[in-house]
Amino acid sequence: MLDKPVRACICHGRSFEELWLLAKSHAWTTAEQVSQATGCGSSCGQCRRYIERMLETGETRFDILPIESHVE
Repeated sequence: MLDKPVRACICHGRSFEELWLLAKSHAWTTAEQVSQATGCGSSCGQCRRYIERMLETGETRFDILPIESHVE
């Protein structure tokens, strides 16, 4: 098993390391800004939470986050 297996947006083929460097160089601070510029987080949406965490912490490799349930 890989250590921290989530490393990229699979829909757009961009690593979180690449997205982090882009975010830093363009002063992007929101997942929406990253999404508008790269498309990441806007297709299937699975990487959106990872992008948000990347922007908050600077991490670019993640453990698999649990699926959020929306039980009312």
